[in-house]
Amino acid sequence: MDVYEKLRVILDAHPLGAPKAKAFDEIMRILFTPEEAKIATCMNFSPRPVEVIASDAGISAQDAETMLEAMAEKPVVFSREKGGKKFYGLVPTMPGLFEFPFMKGGGTPMHDRLASLWKEYHDDAFGASFAGNPTPATRVVPVRQALDMGTRVHPYEEVARLIDNVDYIGLALCACRVSANACDHPREVCLIFDGIARFLVERGYAREIDREEARKVLDRAEEAGLVHTSTNSADKATLICNCCPAVVRS
Repeated sequence: MDVYEKLRVILDAHPLGAPKAKAFDEIMRILFTPEEAKIATCMNFSPRPVEVIASDAGISAQDAETMLEAMAEKPVVFSREKGGKKFYGLVPTMPGLFEFPFMKGGGTPMHDRLASLWKEYHDDAFGASFAGNPTPATRVVPVRQALDMGTRVHPYEEVARLIDNVDYIGLALCACRVSANACDHPREVCLIFDGIARFLVERGYAREIDREEARKVLDRAEEAGLVHTSTNSADKATLICNCCPAVVRS
């Protein structure tokens, strides 16, 4: 089996999926060199120590760390440090492989090609797979102005609870609007939390903010008419996206 197809099968095992398509194969070949794809097939979505990944890949720990660091810098894998040891893990298609490379902004030929391929992939395969998932990956979170005073749900309080229930907050560019390059709404409105936020801040793809600024981001997004969604979790969110309806529909 081709190493890129082998990696796709591993990514497809994630609840968000990675259905087979010609566009996704090209995306993978842009994001991963053949050597990187090979070592990625020795990883999973739970971060593992460098030494374990190196052993499974049949290479030295030093060579593995060099390659894993290069991948984390892109960033197409996740990294963290614990107890003086470095751990690395795969990231899903979304949020992950699509969003992260765009969070520093686009504008390069590589980003332009990726944007075109991701749209093709969404239209041909991923969109249907994503929509057909019985457990949605994200849910809409309306803010306080969106509901009547008498409603049972207090939306702003719900969003505030999500923010108050995390230890670390990062703010990044909206990958959808960067890739589409066809929206005048605010772009720095993607809120990311805890471990993944620390990772993206450390790698320069996001900046650390406090809860006060996070609430201001939500208010700014609401004023712009953006759609507020979070990862589908009852207590803690990995991120809150503030999406442009026009981009979502395109």
